[in-house]
Amino acid sequence: MERLTKMPGHTRLYRRGAVYYHRAAVPTDIAATYGKREETFSLKTRDYAEAVRRVRIVHSHRQAHFLAYISLDV
Repeated sequence: MERLTKMPGHTRLYRRGAVYYHRAAVPTDIAATYGKREETFSLKTRDYAEAVRRVRIVHSHRQAHFLAYISLDV
């Protein structure tokens, strides 16, 4: 499997082959109970402009997800 390559345009944007990915570290204060230290998943596009648009949306959703997880106080 090809490795992820960091792309310009957003700190969380990576590419594997022709497909773009979102990659983010799990906040350290929840990593022990969250079950993983990093999340990586496909943005399901090969178009750079669409990938930048999607990674911005996904990033805000993931931040909200992590904040909700923190508020659970697991």
